[in-house]
Amino acid sequence: MLIHSVDHPDLPPFEMPARFKMEIVYFMTPSGNPGVPPLGPNEYWIRLDEAIKWLERAMEAGRRAVEADDGSRIAEPTHETIALHRRIARQ
Repeated sequence: MLIHSVDHPDLPPFEMPARFKMEIVYFMTPSGNPGVPPLGPNEYWIRLDEAIKWLERAMEAGRRAVEADDGSRIAEPTHETIALHRRIARQ
């Protein structure tokens, strides 16, 4: 699976592992929403503002777990989360 930047077509596509297709549902913007163009099969739209919200919620959950200091473990960020964060940082 490749991710293409619509706002920065000069950037090369970013290859994602196959499992990303299962994880993209957390931060994709469904077809038919305002600002989302018609999408073909296996095409997804990720709005920057939605991706930022998703990452902020994930970071807040991690912060709360650390503050609770209840001995629970915090999952390390996935490759996809790190890649998404980098793409947002470039905006």
